Amino acid sequence: MIPFDFEYYKPSSITDALKVYQDVTERGQKAMFISGGTEFITFARINALQKDAIIDIKSIPECGVLEMQGDELVIGAAVSLNKITVSSFFPLLGETVKHVADHTSRNKITIGGNLFSQLKYREGILPLLLSDSKVKLAGVEGEEIRFIVELAKKNIV
Repeated sequence: MIPFDFEYYKPSSITDALKVYQDVTERGQKAMFISGGTEFITFARINALQKDAIIDIKSIPECGVLEMQGDELVIGAAVSLNKITVSSFFPLLGETVKHVADHTSRNKITIGGNLFSQLKYREGILPLLLSDSKVKLAGVEGEEIRFIVELAKKNIV
C-alpha cells in the first residue's frame, strides 16, 4: 500500500503529458513520469519517494514503438524489457535486459524506466552506448534528439 495520496494522469500524447507536468509544477507540486510504475510503487511503499502527481506515458503511441523505421531501430520509453528480449531487433540489448529482475517484473519494467531510474542499476545502457544510440527527449521547448553518450556524461541516464 502507498501511504500517501497522489493524482494520477494518463495522457494520450506527448503534448498532453507535458501540459499536465507544467500544470502540476506551476501549482508547486512534484510530478513524476512513469511508464511501468515499478520504481514508483517500490519506493512509495517504503516512503522513500513521494510525488503529488504521477503521469503515466504508457498510452502515448510513440512511447510504445518497437520497430525499424527506415534503417533505424526505434524503441519507445514504455517498451517492456521482455518485449525487447523477445524481439530480434537488437540481440545484445535483448540479452542484456533479459537478466534484469525476474520474468514477471520485466513485463512491467520498461527501457525508459531502466535507463532513467533512480536506482544505480541501468543494465540497458551499455548496449546503447556501444551502438552509438540516440535518444529523443521532449520538453516544453519541443523535441530534440541527442546521443545517449551525451546524456551519460551529464549523469542524466
